[in-house]
Amino acid sequence: MRERPEAHELLAIARATLKSDILAALPAEQKYAALMIANAMSIAERQYVVGDKNKQLELEALCDVLDVDPVSYRAQLDESKDPLVCASREVAVLIRNGYFDNPEKQQKLKQLLWSSVTARVGESNPKALNADW
Repeated sequence: MRERPEAHELLAIARATLKSDILAALPAEQKYAALMIANAMSIAERQYVVGDKNKQLELEALCDVLDVDPVSYRAQLDESKDPLVCASREVAVLIRNGYFDNPEKQQKLKQLLWSSVTARVGESNPKALNADW
């Protein structure tokens, strides 16, 4: 049985304490640094909660673009290699080599890139996803 609070909950508690109790007591020239720390804690908290799921979804999307099964893709790699990094590099090579010049393949690539970017923005700055640009 896991103990409570979990890592993401500890980050939330520490961030709230930093903002409510410590920030007010800091000199003005240190408040910006404290707010940056609080923001980094928020990002870490969100990544803890959804990061693994987002990584798995991104790997599946990359494998879809590469036309390979994610399970077999992982199996073919050395255990020391990160499948997400390897698949990303393979897609980058294909982009540079013109593989996605075909409109049908471009659509798959656009979907991959869009989902990857929105997942990362959702972790780092979720308010930006709802912003009217």
